[in-house]
Amino acid sequence: MYKKRVTIKDIAEHAGVSTAAVSIVLSGRNDVRLSKETILNIEKTAKSLGYSPVESKKRKDYKTIVYVYSPTYSSPKQTSFFPRVEKLLAQRAWENGYTLLAFEYLEASPIRQLKMFYSLKPSVFVTHSVEFAKLLKSSDSSVQLVLLQEGQISEGGYSSFICDDFGVGRMAAEELIAQGYQKTAVIFPNRQKRYVQERLDGFSSRVGSHSCDLYMPEDLSLDTVEKIVDELACDKFDSYYFFNDTLAVPGMRALLKKGYRIPQDVGVIGTDNLFWGRYIYPSLTTMNLHEPVFAERIFEKILWYESKKVKNPQIPEQMRISVDLIRGESTSRLFS
Repeated sequence: MYKKRVTIKDIAEHAGVSTAAVSIVLSGRNDVRLSKETILNIEKTAKSLGYSPVESKKRKDYKTIVYVYSPTYSSPKQTSFFPRVEKLLAQRAWENGYTLLAFEYLEASPIRQLKMFYSLKPSVFVTHSVEFAKLLKSSDSSVQLVLLQEGQISEGGYSSFICDDFGVGRMAAEELIAQGYQKTAVIFPNRQKRYVQERLDGFSSRVGSHSCDLYMPEDLSLDTVEKIVDELACDKFDSYYFFNDTLAVPGMRALLKKGYRIPQDVGVIGTDNLFWGRYIYPSLTTMNLHEPVFAERIFEKILWYESKKVKNPQIPEQMRISVDLIRGESTSRLFS
């Protein structure tokens, strides 16, 4: 009978630790500090799951991808986009002889953390943290860098994969116009990011400043969004455009509590296609950012550099991934 192979991910999930910690313990490394309790917990969990050291030997030649994410990774100001790309890239890597280890970028001790990363002997760094990318390039690293959802940094020598964020904003505006909406409240995070500005530019390129008002509060918690929409809810606006789907949900809640019908009275549109957006009522109009395409293209680039034995490019490369509108019930006024 076929027996499922126990992976470091299985051990990490059962032990309640990161895959990086499991990898460090099972490989017998002593250059990274872990608490005695953590080590014993991982070893006990691995034994209870039937993990065999033979399996790790089979993977001793596997290469490492270090994925560095920013401290705002899980904030509602951000998006589900980054975790989904990471998960898909990790799966693709594992299938092809690579192990992906993910870490939060520690702004308080970047040099020490970078030294720890180098001790892992990574084949490539993948990050959406501009701060980490700049640190890496200033260190004259020969390790390949892939930058995710960020534009150019001053130092060259990396590959960048970005969404067509201008298209995201443009398609959001075109959908609202097509459905007969005329005045939109745009609620975005107050962050100096390429993708924030390009979405705003794309939206305003279709509706013009006279047809939308922009709200970019410093505090963009879910409670804050609900409060903002509650205060804005009036006949002045007949539609709302949110930076991501997570923020759209409390916005819809505030509108419904005020007695507005969605989409008959007001339209609502999000961005990043969270799976539960199709199950709320009314279902949410959003954008497909094609995370599987990002993961596949990034891994193809990693394999290309490995096969060519080429280090970082001298001139920055930028690959832009197209997006699609997913029309839900929250803007389908003409069909309601």
